[in-house]
Amino acid sequence: MVVENIGDSLEDYFIYNPGVETNSLITACVILFVAGTVSGFIPALNAARIKPIDALRDE
Repeated sequence: MVVENIGDSLEDYFIYNPGVETNSLITACVILFVAGTVSGFIPALNAARIKPIDALRDE
């Protein structure tokens, strides 16, 4: 039948026992750490330059 043939051909596209290389995992973690640090540090640096009284006055 057609349904059986489709089922057999779809089995080739499924991933069995997926794995991630250690180098890819470490690279992704380093990139995410650097991006998170930069995206948190820049606004904090800008906020540290503003005097507290000026920040309260602008609200």
